[in-house]
Amino acid sequence: DFAKALKETIATLAGENVEAAMVELIINCANAMRRMLAENHLRRLQMSPTVGVCFEVRVAEGEAEEVCQTLSGLGADNVGSVLSDELEQVGIDPSAVSVVGYDAEPNPR
Repeated sequence: DFAKALKETIATLAGENVEAAMVELIINCANAMRRMLAENHLRRLQMSPTVGVCFEVRVAEGEAEEVCQTLSGLGADNVGSVLSDELEQVGIDPSAVSVVGYDAEPNPR
């Protein structure tokens, strides 16, 4: 399903020590919704519904900085490419989903 593909995508991008079970998705979280409203010009271009997703990755304290730096250095193209592969693996047509934005924040803790 989509959530599984998204968790696998984030785990893959985060590095070899991160597994999908370590990723928590927050669908339509407040931060993502605020960003989408702030970038209203993107929403006007969309013909399909747009869903804002936030995520948290639970890793050992010693690995947190590296994972955060890795994820913060990515863009929507990187995420979209890996997500397409993961969607195919769960039987979802990758052309049905597109990544319109990606903004990973540094570790807030």
